[in-house]
Amino acid sequence: MPNNVFSTALARNPYPFDSRSSRVRSHWLRAGIAKPLIVALCLIGVPGCSTWSVGPDFERPDMQNMPEKWDAGDPQHPLVGNVSLDTWWQSFNDPALNQLVTRARLSSPTIEAALLKIVQYRAQYAIAIGSFFPQTQELTGTYSSEHPSRRSADAPQPGEPSQPGTIQQLNLGFQATWEIDIWGKYRRNAEAAKAALQGAHAGYELALVTLSADVAQQYFSYRMTEKQLEIARRNSLAQKESVRLTEAMFRLGASSGRDYDQAVAMQKNTEADIPQLEAQLITNRNALCVLLGIPPGPIPELAPGWVPQPPQTASGAALASSVSTAGKTLPQGATPYAAERTAQSFIPLDIAIGVPADLLRRRPDVRQAEQEAAAQCARIGINKAALFPSFSISGFLGFQGSDVGAFTLGDTFSHNAFTASASPSLVLPFLNYGRLYNAVRAQDAVFQQSLVTYKQTVLQALQEAENAMSSFIRSRQRLTLLQQAAEAAGRSTKLALEQYNAGSTDFTTVVSAQTTQYQQENSVAAAAGNTALQAVALFRALGGGWQPQPLPLPKATIDAMKKRTDWGGMLRDMESVPVAGQSEIPQAETHRGY
Repeated sequence: MPNNVFSTALARNPYPFDSRSSRVRSHWLRAGIAKPLIVALCLIGVPGCSTWSVGPDFERPDMQNMPEKWDAGDPQHPLVGNVSLDTWWQSFNDPALNQLVTRARLSSPTIEAALLKIVQYRAQYAIAIGSFFPQTQELTGTYSSEHPSRRSADAPQPGEPSQPGTIQQLNLGFQATWEIDIWGKYRRNAEAAKAALQGAHAGYELALVTLSADVAQQYFSYRMTEKQLEIARRNSLAQKESVRLTEAMFRLGASSGRDYDQAVAMQKNTEADIPQLEAQLITNRNALCVLLGIPPGPIPELAPGWVPQPPQTASGAALASSVSTAGKTLPQGATPYAAERTAQSFIPLDIAIGVPADLLRRRPDVRQAEQEAAAQCARIGINKAALFPSFSISGFLGFQGSDVGAFTLGDTFSHNAFTASASPSLVLPFLNYGRLYNAVRAQDAVFQQSLVTYKQTVLQALQEAENAMSSFIRSRQRLTLLQQAAEAAGRSTKLALEQYNAGSTDFTTVVSAQTTQYQQENSVAAAAGNTALQAVALFRALGGGWQPQPLPLPKATIDAMKKRTDWGGMLRDMESVPVAGQSEIPQAETHRGY
């Protein structure tokens, strides 16, 4: 019984819940508007149901013959440790170096340009995502007035009284066209844009690696030149004493004028190196200024210092201590410090070098080449999608009114004038199929080139790491030998001066000894600086010094960009304060350098 009562009531009022809206829906159904809308909604849902795309899916190239271990390592003294590669410069325990690297990373134009490239590719990725929505949208409006007997000359204009029999039409509405992504053209385009964005991030990380290493290398070059300048000045002063000594002995008749001339020639030759070293010091300082993003000039962090030496393990420090305190009898003139430095030259460096396969993950240039290949692979799918028919749907929603004789604007916006239409279209590219297929072939060749570039980048990374390890190990060995030679040269000079004062040798022996000592001390300073430079090259080759979180852009840059353009949230993470510890200057405890 309840069912029969409900059926009877429903028959009397088919729309009992909302009679007004129901009458409107009934009108639309009678007008035939619902069918186009249903068709449009079904076609709109097609792209969302499809996840397949033409073209190849990218896979990282398989690097065959990848070595399992490094060949350049020293089996007796391997490079082991756990120093963080992200902040490797702090392992040198030099506050000035820490300040310079941190300052450069926050103010370098190179880093700012790399960050802005990330912003650029973020916007381009958003453009690719926008392609999934209707490609064209427009508001349309048309008006026409026509008299059956007088076509256009006497036709009334809009707003003028109409003559009897005049036909007037007014259309107002919104029209959009949407190409349905059946073959995955827009999905592949989004893949390419995403890979390009990730490649921009890798480029930013590569800029950090390069900048940190460049700052450290210029800093060590500055310290090395500074040390050589100090050696030249010290030896010049010592040789002036020899000039005064030979002059006094010549005046007393104890020696010939030749000894005095030899002393003057030696001293002037040493003093002549000072201007050249001073010029080199300024050159190194100005190079640092460029890396810091400032004009050439004084740098407060470059107070007189020393050449920092690479870090060492705790076991290595204990070894050095045991060697220097082993109770060995040292030659006259030698110091325990010399023996300690000799031992340290063979101490394992505190670096976690890992295995060769780690370079694929750590080196930003390798990841950048990989993302470039991924983008080129996706573009093959974009070109292949052009070979297939493309389906589009155009829709119109609006009001259409027409009448004969008197016509008012209100008639256009009545519910009777509402109209909707949907029109599908099909594009067949059969007449230019050859051109489109050759575009696929060309893009496939570009993709293959990117794979070759990726493999070449990996091989280059392996070569740089092997060379850096070999050079660093040998530079430490060379530094040890030169330190021993400098100690011996110092003892020889002291003995030659004693013999000359005693009259048992001529001054030529003194000149030769002092010249040799000066050359050996210069060689030690250069070797110490080169050892530090080789350590930096090793950190660079291992891909150390990058961080995934973008550093902040300068406030002036952010303000200028926001003044020109509404950036939404694209700059939010680049205008925030750096994470804890990034902007602070590490105050590491210093250790003794050369």
